[in-house]
Amino acid sequence: MRSLLALIAASALLLSGVAVAQDREEIEDKAEERLEQVIENLELTDEQVEALRPIFQSSFERQAAVLEQYGIDLSDGEQGGKLSRRERRKLRGDLKDEREKADDAIAEVLTDEQFDAYKEMAEERQDEMRERLKDRRDN
Repeated sequence: MRSLLALIAASALLLSGVAVAQDREEIEDKAEERLEQVIENLELTDEQVEALRPIFQSSFERQAAVLEQYGIDLSDGEQGGKLSRRERRKLRGDLKDEREKADDAIAEVLTDEQFDAYKEMAEERQDEMRERLKDRRDN
């Protein structure tokens, strides 16, 4: 369950066309943006915010590195060629591993109630991303 949130975050980067810049500043901005959403919805303490900030940043950086390994241009969300089914499965697995790492760290910071709410937020984002992907395929 905890890995679901990380999966959603990575899926957002890959599937929603959200451009993740190669440079550290834009990665930090994306991580901060996601953290702000969490702060707003979960009423985090200052200590929780400071503990989560490096987790989000590191997670975005690791996911960006994985995407780059598969030829996905992080500056514009474009892919340098079609991935085979095998490559897509491997990519999903690699991203899942990164998300699980982030989820484990996030779960250590949030209360059980906050983490459950965080997972719900992640599921909602994943549903939205699936819908956008479906719309892109249909057009």
